[in-house]
Amino acid sequence: MTAAFPEIRAAALAQLPGDIALDGELVVWERDRSVFERLQQRLARCGAGAGRGGAPVAGTLGGLRSAAR
Repeated sequence: MTAAFPEIRAAALAQLPGDIALDGELVVWERDRSVFERLQQRLARCGAGAGRGGAPVAGTLGGLRSAAR
């Protein structure tokens, strides 16, 4: 998944501690609705250019867990 969404990976690495596990969903919004087909297109375009020129992706966070106790 991180190859298809490099901007999500970069944002998470820049802002979160390394021992955090996220649980959520990625969505692509068009005209106030989520469009699953655009998400599939991004998944098919893995690699360095996946985030360029593609539909912007947003995340919804369902859970957050730290390995530290």
